[in-house]
Amino acid sequence: MDDWRIGNIWVTRILEMCDPLRTPSEWFPDCTDEALEPHLHWLTPRLISPATGRLILPIQSFLVRTGHHTILVDSCVGNDKTCAYFRHWHRRNDGTFLARLANAGVAPEQIDYVLCTHLHIDHCGWNTRLVDGRWIPTFPNARYIMARREFEAAQAASGDADERTYEDNVLPIVEAGRAVLVDMDLNSMAKCGWSRRRATPRGT
Repeated sequence: MDDWRIGNIWVTRILEMCDPLRTPSEWFPDCTDEALEPHLHWLTPRLISPATGRLILPIQSFLVRTGHHTILVDSCVGNDKTCAYFRHWHRRNDGTFLARLANAGVAPEQIDYVLCTHLHIDHCGWNTRLVDGRWIPTFPNARYIMARREFEAAQAASGDADERTYEDNVLPIVEAGRAVLVDMDLNSMAKCGWSRRRATPRGT
């Protein structure tokens, strides 16, 4: 577990997994084997898998504790989620994420805000968990902050049988009344209870 202190704020990395995902050329089309070869001595094996040639990337959240609030930035892949293109993300069923959150000294009920940087499947999977066949908020007391533009994009992409990010990770949060949709500017943070003047949560 990695921890950082920034003034009076504590930041803890919550790592769900760290695996090879895609080849460098899949993400960087201009990356050729010839361009990559001089750098393999420092990229391998920590950043590029020597077995597959794929980039190794962490799937992680950041737990931010301010003294006033406990904030989770992104929520990884989650359990029981549909993902046809990465089989090791598909319908996972392990306790890694919640166990590491517990090891950091935080229970799901103690999260005040979940900040969704964007709504890709590997950033919002633990927004919800499956209980008795129904998706419910994993962090029942949190307000989930989502950019309105991201929400609309996820909603427009709904109906994909290979990935149910909107249906499983986003819509249940809205239906539970826990979502806060904001525009992508500083003024919109007032909707979340944050003061622009003090850059700290209002009412604390």
